[in-house]
Amino acid sequence: MISKLLRRRFARLAAVLTGLCCTFAHAGNWDYTDAYSHGGLWAKDLTQPSWMKAIGDDRPLLSLSIPGTHDSASVGYGGDAVQNQSMSIPDQLRAGIRYLDFRCRLDNGDLQFHHGFVGMHKTCASGFADVASFLAKHPSETVLIKLQQEYSERPNAELQAAFDPIFATYAHVIWQGYNETQNPRLGEVRGKIVIVKRFNERQRNGLTYNDFNILDNYEMGTNWDLYSHWSRIKSRLASMTPSPYGGYITHIVGSGGSFPYFVASGRSSPDGGHLVTGLTTPGWSGSYPDFPRDSCFIGICSIYFKGLNELTAEYLKTRMPAFAGIVVADFPGRSLIDAIIERNAKTWRQGDVARAGDVYVYNNPYTHLVEYFAAKRDGAYWYFPIDGRDNNDWILLGNQFPAGRDIKYWVHSAASAVGDIYAYRNPFTHSIDYFRAKKAGYYAHQKLWFPTNQSSNAYWEFIRQEPF
Repeated sequence: MISKLLRRRFARLAAVLTGLCCTFAHAGNWDYTDAYSHGGLWAKDLTQPSWMKAIGDDRPLLSLSIPGTHDSASVGYGGDAVQNQSMSIPDQLRAGIRYLDFRCRLDNGDLQFHHGFVGMHKTCASGFADVASFLAKHPSETVLIKLQQEYSERPNAELQAAFDPIFATYAHVIWQGYNETQNPRLGEVRGKIVIVKRFNERQRNGLTYNDFNILDNYEMGTNWDLYSHWSRIKSRLASMTPSPYGGYITHIVGSGGSFPYFVASGRSSPDGGHLVTGLTTPGWSGSYPDFPRDSCFIGICSIYFKGLNELTAEYLKTRMPAFAGIVVADFPGRSLIDAIIERNAKTWRQGDVARAGDVYVYNNPYTHLVEYFAAKRDGAYWYFPIDGRDNNDWILLGNQFPAGRDIKYWVHSAASAVGDIYAYRNPFTHSIDYFRAKKAGYYAHQKLWFPTNQSSNAYWEFIRQEPF
């Protein structure tokens, strides 16, 4: 039997050998790499400006799964050690973010966005203006704004006095029902800002940050602390259930001994490939089980880092927990935001009742597809159809959460208008194919099926393809 010491020496030698050929790799085959984004906003037809439309007014706000950003205004000043986001606040909102972290320094009576000692050259009042403008265009949505003091230690009374003019300016947009409830229904806060305060908690202006169940384990000693951070996040995601008494906030971020972009992505640079951990298989097969193996050479594979954004998106997509709470990220990409939003679909439970319009998710064991359905009526309901059609209880919405993207999905007996854009989950090529309708009509009745070979025909114009 090989001793542990020899195994360690062999592993180090293998890491050096594989490191000589490849110290980092672009992960073309790894799922959820677009869960991290260090660039601008993606294509308009893939954004999520109105995803709350699909959720009923009666849902308690703190029972929702909500994507959020950490240090939301930290968008480019101070270098890689300071930067947490690459999208502006308006673009974050268009992407689907509904929880913002506003960190404001009070200096000579003025509130400025800061990350530590680094100023963001933007006033906190302008951040409120961005959110109010977005909500005016998208009244189905609500946005939670966490407020805290950053790089100043002014007394609560001074900080409150500095915020009061902002609260007065946007009083018509800020939710005012905090004296009646700390967990409002979504219908009560649509089109509103919900303040989450981390200062002067005795004076209520909204919800209180410290009333939430919070995971904020951000301190990184070295890059190799990443997996222990992930283990805590994974355990939490597996066990959370909504509570009528408070919400959950889970930070999937880290800094200190690692750059924020590395924690989010596992990459060697903001736009580089994934770093190796220095461990290899088969010698260390049991280490970092959720990290990918790649760059195999003479039977030895390197174990690569994988970022918290990618790990979280993959977990939510594959394990499909019923609830994720507020998930706060650095550099969130599209698949992470989508994965969090999709947790707002309900799951079928024996003896449950539905309300008309409620969205449910079903992992169809016959087609091996994830399908979304809307309930046709209030009351008890029966099984989901398994054949891609509607039935007396359910309307098939498609294979993605119906998030108000201006993209449609095939629904039996529905109609298309000229110019409508459709997403088709192609079972033959395992891709999502996008088509634009050339003609109007009831496409199921007229057999206006999508081409399966990424081509256009008389009825559909092929736009693009992406993997799933």
